[in-house]
Amino acid sequence: ARAKDEAQGEVMGTIHRLHRDEGAQGMAFSALVLFVLVSFLGATLNLGAVAEARVRQQAAADAAAYSAAVVRAQALATLAAMNHVLIWTARAAAALIAAVIALGTLVALNVVFPGVFAWAIPPFTQALRAATEWIPRLRSWADRIARAEDRLIQAGPLLAAGEAARIAQSLLESEGDRV
Repeated sequence: ARAKDEAQGEVMGTIHRLHRDEGAQGMAFSALVLFVLVSFLGATLNLGAVAEARVRQQAAADAAAYSAAVVRAQALATLAAMNHVLIWTARAAAALIAAVIALGTLVALNVVFPGVFAWAIPPFTQALRAATEWIPRLRSWADRIARAEDRLIQAGPLLAAGEAARIAQSLLESEGDRV
């Protein structure tokens, strides 16, 4: 029994000695703090990578939207130029028609007042020939321009979307090369 008491006392002494020894506690606490710090460092690096990826994606989306807007603006500028040509053709046709009507009126008055408006007959003949020749041409040009405008109006959004996709893809690929 005495050996048992001595063994038990020895175990209790070791437990009390370890309990009073603070060196082991410092090591355990240091390991815990190191684990927490490494975890925070990993989380910070991961959040930084996520934020960088989001910034790259936003930059690609912004560039794509800008390029799509540029393509749409170019299409609208082209439509405006086509409209100016249509206005020019309409004005030219209207001027020819006005000349024919005005000179034709003078020629008709020459029938009522013989010789007074005889000077209007050659210009009327020239204006009528020019109108007969040019009005169908102007009409054909106007029809072609209108058809081209319709095609541009239909293709404009597709062109813009295609350009946006091309720019975004290019930016994302170039960002992927940097990573």
